[in-house]
Amino acid sequence: MASRFVRNMVLWATGYMGELKYIASTEKRLRDVEANLSTVQGIIRDLSSRVGDLGNRVSQINNQLGQIGSMLSDQASRISNIDRRISDLGSSINNLDARLSGASNLVYIALGLAAVGIAAGVASLVRRS
Repeated sequence: MASRFVRNMVLWATGYMGELKYIASTEKRLRDVEANLSTVQGIIRDLSSRVGDLGNRVSQINNQLGQIGSMLSDQASRISNIDRRISDLGSSINNLDARLSGASNLVYIALGLAAVGIAAGVASLVRRS
């Protein structure tokens, strides 16, 4: 330390301060770099906090999407059940239509037989008279 003091005094006395100016400017640059690093560290801490908040928000949205997906799945199941019931109802209607068609044919046959019977009865009455 003492030798450095003596060297600096000699440089000052001789007027050759270039080396001292270089050291001073280097120290100033180091302080500037340290200040910039400190600023960057603050920014990184702030961004880290924001990223953590965003992660929490994404997690919440993900949970909400899962709930919506579950609700949609339930609704799809209900719609499927309704669709199945409508299909069963359509089958029942088709079966009823077939039965009514068969019953209609029986009614026409019965009416035809009744008409033949009435015609035979009238013919029989006409022959007797």
